[in-house]
Amino acid sequence: MPSSDPASDTTPIKDLKVGMRNFSVYVIFLEVNPRTTISKEGVEIRTCKVADKTACINFTIMGSDVGSYVQPGDICKITKCYVSNYKGSPTLYMAKSGSLLKYSEFSLVFNESLNISEPVPNSIQPSGSVPVVDIE
Repeated sequence: MPSSDPASDTTPIKDLKVGMRNFSVYVIFLEVNPRTTISKEGVEIRTCKVADKTACINFTIMGSDVGSYVQPGDICKITKCYVSNYKGSPTLYMAKSGSLLKYSEFSLVFNESLNISEPVPNSIQPSGSVPVVDIE
């Protein structure tokens, strides 16, 4: 029987790594950028910051009207997520086949002090390059 806890089958934000795919997160929206940008392909893009009890991360919504109705304080489960590197920062995305389900508002413990989207100095690599590490 499936669990009634929406967070039971989700991945903690602190465990997210660039390249991960097909997982779910249970988060609170901390910031929702009211401004959108349009990609070269004409797709609407909106940036948000989401968090759970372990950490926070930037979340980019692409080609969806979801960004126009989520607000700071909304608690949601996002399915079919993936993490990609955007300008040196791990960023959370939702696949086209993913869903964003709103559960409640303002009642989730979160950790904003660990922001895994903040770039680490000297670790930002140009797109497509692989960092070189010397092992002695």
